[in-house]
Amino acid sequence: MIHLATLKTKIVLLISIALLVPGLFLTLLARRAVENDLYRIERKASAASLHIVGFDIEHEYRNLIDYSDSLLSSRRQKMKDMSGIVLSLIDGFYKSYRKGLIPEDRAKALALEEVKKFRYGNNDYFFVYDSNFVAISHPDPVFMGKMLKDYKDAKGKLIIQELMSMSRQPGGGFTDYWWKRLNDNSPARKIGYSIFYPEWKWMIGTGLYLDDIDEEYQKKLNLMIRNMAATFSKLRTEKSSEYFLFNQRKQILIPSQFSSDEHGRMTDFMAAAQSSEKSLRYRSIGGVWRQSNVLRFEPLDWYVVNTVDEDVLNQPGKLLVRRAVIVLCSVLGFTLLIAYFLASRISRPIAELTGYAQTLASQEFRPQPKVEQLSLRGDETGRLARAFSIMQKTLEEYIRNLKETTSAKERMESELRIAREIQMSMLPKRLTVAAHRRNFDIHGYLEPARVVGGDFYDYFYVDETHLCLTIGDVCDKGVPASLFMAVSKTLIHSAVTIIRDYAAQDALPNEILDRVNVELQRENEKCMFATVFLGLVNLENGEMQYSNAGHTFPILLNANGARMLDDLSAPPLGIRANQKYKCSSIGLTGGNTLFLYTDGIPEAYNPEGIQFTSDRLKGTLLANQSESVERLAGCVLRDLNDFTGNCPPGDDIALLIFRYYLG
Repeated sequence: MIHLATLKTKIVLLISIALLVPGLFLTLLARRAVENDLYRIERKASAASLHIVGFDIEHEYRNLIDYSDSLLSSRRQKMKDMSGIVLSLIDGFYKSYRKGLIPEDRAKALALEEVKKFRYGNNDYFFVYDSNFVAISHPDPVFMGKMLKDYKDAKGKLIIQELMSMSRQPGGGFTDYWWKRLNDNSPARKIGYSIFYPEWKWMIGTGLYLDDIDEEYQKKLNLMIRNMAATFSKLRTEKSSEYFLFNQRKQILIPSQFSSDEHGRMTDFMAAAQSSEKSLRYRSIGGVWRQSNVLRFEPLDWYVVNTVDEDVLNQPGKLLVRRAVIVLCSVLGFTLLIAYFLASRISRPIAELTGYAQTLASQEFRPQPKVEQLSLRGDETGRLARAFSIMQKTLEEYIRNLKETTSAKERMESELRIAREIQMSMLPKRLTVAAHRRNFDIHGYLEPARVVGGDFYDYFYVDETHLCLTIGDVCDKGVPASLFMAVSKTLIHSAVTIIRDYAAQDALPNEILDRVNVELQRENEKCMFATVFLGLVNLENGEMQYSNAGHTFPILLNANGARMLDDLSAPPLGIRANQKYKCSSIGLTGGNTLFLYTDGIPEAYNPEGIQFTSDRLKGTLLANQSESVERLAGCVLRDLNDFTGNCPPGDDIALLIFRYYLG
């Protein structure tokens, strides 16, 4: 009995037998059939490569269409976003009128003037029509003040009526039309978006030209042709095998070395693309027979042609026959003798290992005796069986550890979610605080950088006429910071209560911070600290007394602009036990807004590593100070998100906005 030492030798011999024996019979008994079959295979391979090219063209074309659709979608979204800004601008003037700050006619005039000056994108603008189709705001003086109900665009569409109709749909609507640019008499394709402002019965609209999308489409199409040319270059495995591309107008988009022959046969190629065979056989100018496969890509009316010399198609069959006669005749007898023996010896252990691998999971990764026996062999089969045994033990251990790790992770995530819910539930409720008075408005926001964090804000009544405002930032982030935050917030409440109820005197902000500082510093082994701003507002006369323990300076918004309350500065709470904090005061008048915040806002970074800064924050506050406290907070957070982009938050974010009204 012949013993083969290695599995590699067995596989090599088995492959040799599987190739040589069928090859010998095919060569001796059906030489011509082999040549013909290989010729057909080569033809099919050539056709298959053409289909691959077709798939590539279809993929590129889909990407092109998706790109065009995404451009149009982004234009639509941009118009909606810009329209939202304009609506907010108009609504601000309307609210000023409703509050009695300015007359309605003045509010309308100011709103229309702002809309007329508003520009975005490529000098794109907004226009406003009243319910009678009169243009009451338009950058083009030709249309200002005119009733344009029956006005038609360059294609004869009653565009103003359609814009008015679409604006009354929920959320507004889009309209396609042809329009002339400002300072340009030639019409261009445009998409318009209109939305109705019911308070003044205005239709606010805007439009974007789409000729830049057509230009981008053509650029992408040219890039697609260049990519295809590179693909054709990779597919040229023989000098006599070529690809080329032309369109319905018989324009060569990608040439080949056979172009002199192919220019005169494009009509034949187009006809072949419509036939069932999708191929054309012809004799070249030099007398060489060639076989061409033709593929038509209907969306672009393109024709892809793959041309190869028939001698190249016949060459593999002839070469195979010559080599098979030389090689197979010398080894035929020997390979027939050992074929059965080698097949049996090789297939049995591999089949057993295959069965073991297929049932490993269903057997819960338990070892099997057959595999243990195979592992005792000294060849590659034995080494493979030993590798299977090691894999079984490793997988068993891995599954057990994975279950334990997953269970622990789920418990931790559950506890963190509960901790976040508890932290958020500790925040004050706006309606509860503002229920008894209407001479102030207040709004707060908190977003930890992790599941829980150390920033906090709070507001509560000290008595019937005084409201306490406080905001703080604990060092570090996460669970330790959240616990220190909860302690700090509780101590502030306790200090106010003790001073008010037991000391029988009015609470002063600095005295409250003195008491909280002593308690936080006591047994503070981790040396944690918190920056805190605390203010007490007299709701009768607007006077606010305040103290600051190392916190970012609040911003006061009034008729004169925005300024920092930066007259007090002291170390954070929890550092020095004997620290005494100072107190200051300021008088709030009607409409004054106090903006309290943590350093997570001005110290936020964008992808370029630039900070948001307090100056940029002031700019946002000044630009939106006429908004309600909720909207003002939304404007700040929106600008912050636009600035930071995809950058993850580096710190917790908290803000508290207080607005005081006379009376």
